[in-house]
Amino acid sequence: MNPIARPEPRPSDALIDVQALNKQFTLHQQGGQLINALEGINLQVSPGECVALQGASGSGKSTLLRSLYANYLVDGGHVRIRGAADAPFLDLSQAQPREILQARRQIIGYVSQFLRVIPRVSAEQVVAEPLQARGISEADSLKRARKMLERLNLPATLWTLAPGTFSGGEQQRVNIARGFIVDYPILLLDEPTASLDARNREVVLELMKEAKQRGSALLGIFHDEATRDAIADRVVEIRQGRIV
Repeated sequence: MNPIARPEPRPSDALIDVQALNKQFTLHQQGGQLINALEGINLQVSPGECVALQGASGSGKSTLLRSLYANYLVDGGHVRIRGAADAPFLDLSQAQPREILQARRQIIGYVSQFLRVIPRVSAEQVVAEPLQARGISEADSLKRARKMLERLNLPATLWTLAPGTFSGGEQQRVNIARGFIVDYPILLLDEPTASLDARNREVVLELMKEAKQRGSALLGIFHDEATRDAIADRVVEIRQGRIV
């Protein structure tokens, strides 16, 4: 593969600054064929803004979110994030593992469609863990976790139970509580209202609005059009790995 140029990103007040992003996947079971998942993606998200990604299944929406969380190593371009408009950027495409872990503790939160937890860890502990990683005491972390779970209408009888046996909607509420328990400057949201009833969708919508009011930058996938229309400031369409 030829090396891909890395142009210097434009100056911006954005918290998310993606420039010339490329991501490929190798299909090892099909003779090593290369698939271009993302090509030349340029995207900025400012403080207090929510950008919704739109496109068909397989267009690259989730790949972009995972690249921004550094779950995927990119093949070219810049993936820059920061916690405030006057702070220096961290380029995740070149960051060390310890820098990525620190960014996940302090700057960037992720709410996915699926809850992945350690068996036998209680729901309230799952939610409290991001706070404890920031140095907040166990007692205070659990207190805040319970308040968040209560807000999301998860019955108190479930708080001390492991969420692996919960229903899909209950697991998603634990997932959301964990994602919103910290006031992250950046939030990546992959179908945050999936599996939720109307009552809890409204709670999630309130949480997203509060995050915007704090100045957080939100980038999300919302197949629920009502939620997208209520929260998104811009809609960006992706087709075959490119913004159109």
